[in-house]
Amino acid sequence: MTMNVLRPQRLRVDGQEISLPRQSPPTSPLGRQTSRDECSSSPDDPQDAPEAEQGESPLSHVPDDTEEPTEPVIVDYRAELYKDPDNGYLTLDLSNKKLETIPPEVFEIKEIEGLLLQDNDLESLPSEIGTLPNLRYLNLSNNSRLEGLPDEVGNLRKLAHISLIHCSLPQIPPVLLTLTGLDILDLDRNKLQSIPDEISNLQVLRELWLTGNQLETLPDSIGLLMNLQKLGLSRNRLTSLPDELGNLLFLRELWLRDNKLMTLPASIGEMVNLLRLNLEENRLTYLPEEMGKMESLLVLRLEGNNLRSIPAQIGQLSNLEELGLSENKLVKLPDDVCNLENLKELAVGKNRIEEFPEGLSRLSNLETLFANQNRLAYLPRDIGKLRHLRELSIASNEFEDFPEEVLDLTSLEKLYMGQWGGGERFTEIPEEIGSLVKLRVLGLDSNAFRNIPDSIENLRHLRELYLDHNKLEALPDGISFLRNLREIDVGTNRLKRLPTCLDRLTRLKKFNVEKNPQLVYPPQDVCKQGIKAIFCFLEEDRKKREAEEMPRVFNRLSLRVGAHQWRPIARELGLSEANIGAIKDKAKEGDTAELAFQAFMRWRGKNPSRNDKATLSKHLQALGMGNLVTCLKEMDI
Repeated sequence: MTMNVLRPQRLRVDGQEISLPRQSPPTSPLGRQTSRDECSSSPDDPQDAPEAEQGESPLSHVPDDTEEPTEPVIVDYRAELYKDPDNGYLTLDLSNKKLETIPPEVFEIKEIEGLLLQDNDLESLPSEIGTLPNLRYLNLSNNSRLEGLPDEVGNLRKLAHISLIHCSLPQIPPVLLTLTGLDILDLDRNKLQSIPDEISNLQVLRELWLTGNQLETLPDSIGLLMNLQKLGLSRNRLTSLPDELGNLLFLRELWLRDNKLMTLPASIGEMVNLLRLNLEENRLTYLPEEMGKMESLLVLRLEGNNLRSIPAQIGQLSNLEELGLSENKLVKLPDDVCNLENLKELAVGKNRIEEFPEGLSRLSNLETLFANQNRLAYLPRDIGKLRHLRELSIASNEFEDFPEEVLDLTSLEKLYMGQWGGGERFTEIPEEIGSLVKLRVLGLDSNAFRNIPDSIENLRHLRELYLDHNKLEALPDGISFLRNLREIDVGTNRLKRLPTCLDRLTRLKKFNVEKNPQLVYPPQDVCKQGIKAIFCFLEEDRKKREAEEMPRVFNRLSLRVGAHQWRPIARELGLSEANIGAIKDKAKEGDTAELAFQAFMRWRGKNPSRNDKATLSKHLQALGMGNLVTCLKEMDI
């Protein structure tokens, strides 16, 4: 078989020798991902949504350098024919080729089972598309001028999956409703205003995706899709749902985010196999009690509605792992919420909640608790029993003092207690903050702290530290021990000096020190140049001062050295026996302080840039001379 657009070669597939284009490394065909995350924010106009957000476009292939063609001209579209590793389909990849028409030679390859035509400029399909009898997967996504399909598509009786994401379909092409073998129908981000009753013809359909259209209603017949497992209806204009939706007994995922729903039908409780229900960004004012029958539910997202209360029956969802109730008008949570023993995430931020229900500590598997921007004045005394809690946000509440119950949550990895949007709630950080040794993120911004306790040096896993918008006048030197820090924000404070050893935070990538008008060290002009300039200044200044001050430090430290200690110290510092003997010969007999001082000075002279106070402290620590380590630590340079 000779083709103009493809460079043919012979290949044996499933025992048959067929002609196919030059093969290159296969790329993953564009397809619906198994786990579809629609919880991320999306543009208001679905047509403007970024393509990358949909996970639809495979990598483009870099053209090969080719010689100047000779007659007859062969146009190379760099098409790929390969066995898809996921579904085993023999697939032809013509995606992202700027095609306005499909080369007619494509229709001579009768063996193909997958045809990828996404990310082109197709305005229509030729009738020859119906001559591919083995086609099972057809991807036409991101052909923004495509408004319909030819009737000949109805000849593709083996077609199981068609993707038409981000085209310009004003309606579901009628021919699609004749393809009774369809398994997956993806019509996200089109211009659909209605769904015809004939949708019920697709009796084997497992996935139906209609996100980002202009739907205002659903037909009752949608309840006849008895094999449907995933239904995506987010970012439409739905104001209500038909009762028949409850007939979808095998539905596992229902996405209804960003619509205009004000109520839910009681029949929704009949979806006893539903695992994920997303109702974010609607206008719901209450929930039907029948939702308590959805015992298989794992994820329930209700953020951004107008809910004033939650029915007690929610406590019957014994398998629930995520419950999102943020951005509603809740004043309290029902006590029955505490029955959700498998709950891992509870999000109730931006409500009007004044207290948590008694028994919150029974949520023994809770890992994340978001309760920011409420009216909480205290925490349950036994909240420390939440031994698996890793993330807690109680920012912008109405605590009068730092809630010390937080200090019992020793498994915390992220803690947010800032006062976003203003307010000066906390004035003092308890010393016990250092007991939260697993913390990786600590947000204490927008309070009224004047100092940070020295115990912060115990938080050795800390990566992000937010202390901006406080009244800090200094940072503790111990902050230099937090070697895992990647980001520090101390902007808008009253800092006068930065710790001289701050440059030892070698992993620090972001450091905000803006709006500290009293800061003189480093100078403001250095700080404006960024973290590299700040660290360079601190390092050079420290070296200069150490060169001047180390003799004084050695002198003071030598007075504390015992007669039996100076030789072990000298050996630990790497001095040879000859050097030790020379020191002993020059010093007065019995003058231990002089012996120790000379040992320190000789050690320092060997490598002034590295043999500093911190290194000396390590050597003394290795010798178990804790009293000298303490003495050295108390001497500031």
